[in-house]
Amino acid sequence: MSIHPHAQSFGAVAAEYEKGRPTYPPAAVSWLAESCGIGAGTPVLDLAAGTGKFTRALVERGAEVVAVEPVEGMRARLQMDLPQVTALYGTAERIPLPDAAVHAVTVAQAFHWFDHARALQEIHRVLVAQGRLGVIFNVRQPVDHLEVALEQIWDRYRRDVPTHSDGRWREAMAASELFGPVVHQSFEMEQVLRSAEEVVARATSTSFIASLPRQQLGSVVEEIHELCRRSPTPAVLHYRTDCYWSHRL
Repeated sequence: MSIHPHAQSFGAVAAEYEKGRPTYPPAAVSWLAESCGIGAGTPVLDLAAGTGKFTRALVERGAEVVAVEPVEGMRARLQMDLPQVTALYGTAERIPLPDAAVHAVTVAQAFHWFDHARALQEIHRVLVAQGRLGVIFNVRQPVDHLEVALEQIWDRYRRDVPTHSDGRWREAMAASELFGPVVHQSFEMEQVLRSAEEVVARATSTSFIASLPRQQLGSVVEEIHELCRRSPTPAVLHYRTDCYWSHRL
């Protein structure tokens, strides 16, 4: 099963990902869960689950969750933090579940990494009739100096890494003959980072920073520490949380 080389880099920064990445606002989780019919006892696949940021929210709702994650370091962290969840190696293009295995599939912060057509076919296969697909993204909305400076650092190293912002994943989802109309809702969120170490973790948990050579990564970390020395503490990062769902045809 092929995984994008930059996605593989998440394995080395699983601790930073868990420490630095935001969770999802309760209102967004509730809207998506209710839209997808997720409640106590609902069989759900959390696809490309990472360290379990969204998986945890599903568990808290009482869902019967299977997490699929191809990057070993991320999956190991999920298993450590959520031992009650079945965590399997697999990809969106080859899901290790039988046909009609789950009532809902969720994808948090990951759909842009997929081969969209193949992934939608596999998601369709593992869903029951009229099952729901839910997608959620935290999208940065820079407001103050620190946020703008972090965006400039990320832009410097982004290169041709897949990104949710190009919209191709959503176009594929909307055009698919396997799923119905896509319903969208947005929510606002703030993430409070209480130390420079948390800001560094947030910055270095991106794939294109995590994959930098060691010396270059060290320079980036020092640059972020210098930004933090000149910025208020705690730091507040602003996001728009975009939620989407569609039903299996």
